[in-house]
Amino acid sequence: TPRSARGCHVRVDPGRGHLRSRRESLLVAALALIAFVPALASSPGRMPADTKLYLYLDPGRLLQTSASTWDPSLYGGWVPHQMVAYLWPSGPWFWLCDRIGLADWVAHRLWLGAILLLGGLGVLKLVKAFGMPLRGMAVAALVYQLSPYVLPYVSRTTVMLLPWMSLGWLILLTMRSVHEGGWRYPALLTLVVCTASPVNATAFAMVLPGPLLWVAFELHSRRVSARQVLRATARIALLAIPASAWWIAMLTIQSRYGADVLAYSESLAAVSGSSSSTEVVRSLGYWLFYLRDSNFAATSSSAPYQESSALIAVGYTLATLCLAGLVLTRFRQRRLAIALVFVGAALSVGFHPFHDPAPLPSAIRDTGIALALRSSTRALPLLSLGMALGAAALAVAIART
Repeated sequence: TPRSARGCHVRVDPGRGHLRSRRESLLVAALALIAFVPALASSPGRMPADTKLYLYLDPGRLLQTSASTWDPSLYGGWVPHQMVAYLWPSGPWFWLCDRIGLADWVAHRLWLGAILLLGGLGVLKLVKAFGMPLRGMAVAALVYQLSPYVLPYVSRTTVMLLPWMSLGWLILLTMRSVHEGGWRYPALLTLVVCTASPVNATAFAMVLPGPLLWVAFELHSRRVSARQVLRATARIALLAIPASAWWIAMLTIQSRYGADVLAYSESLAAVSGSSSSTEVVRSLGYWLFYLRDSNFAATSSSAPYQESSALIAVGYTLATLCLAGLVLTRFRQRRLAIALVFVGAALSVGFHPFHDPAPLPSAIRDTGIALALRSSTRALPLLSLGMALGAAALAVAIART
């Protein structure tokens, strides 16, 4: 029970509450428009080479083959790479769209829009739970949803955006699980884990510092007790570990017996060449974003971010404003936001520069751990969320002056 409600009567203005609820609904509608309208308006009738061809050609067959670690239809039989990930949620999505007769390109754009919207909504709900006013909620959600981080993935591997999409929800549901107890929020958190983690366990691990940092700061400030955290952790583990056994077992088999394609397509030296701190601070640095041949770039949207002085200036100006919000303002979750930026940046820079990295990356560069961290820029959602919180705090502070 809130302290203000104990032993006294609290006067509530129903009109003001209704107005806030209406504004929140309008904000959600705006986020939906920003997510879906550009996606549907982009190259109508055309399909990108996104993720797996069979998602569009025959999603039913893909679902059947993904349920087994052995595929006898190719190369005399082999263990395919990460096929289990398409059992949920991308496989059922495209199978359902196929069954109801949606055009493939429409199904793809709706899939992309849903990912973007859920990513923004997760941050919106999280910032609301942090106690920020509506202006701060709007700024944080927009900064996160419109992050340049998504650009290398939207037409090539949209499933890799699922950990990005999940970050706000992971922290929010961890918070609810600790504060409110019970099994409802651990169950919802388990659903998020099973949605975001099968496609790439390393990418999901890169966003896990988010909820862990929240728990650490809450314990340090004594806003929660160790007993609350242990109870919530036990409930989450009892649900999430058995629910994740299907993809953990299959990824283990694939890692042992599948083709080691990443050792050739994504060597550590190649992928760490672009993750400099100056690129990471504007939520970029993923190696495929910079790949090009003599004719065109692998990611067409990458050219303006490297060649347009105006766009580069806008990116660094926004990053400066976000950091200014973290430095110049005071809000309850400020230390968490700063930690998210620091941890996200440190992980994302990773082994750059490859021949002279920082002491810790240098110590593990030639180990198996380094191979797991070859795409370290997938920790950028942590930095993007911390930056979004800084931008929100700055917007609230300006509105109050």
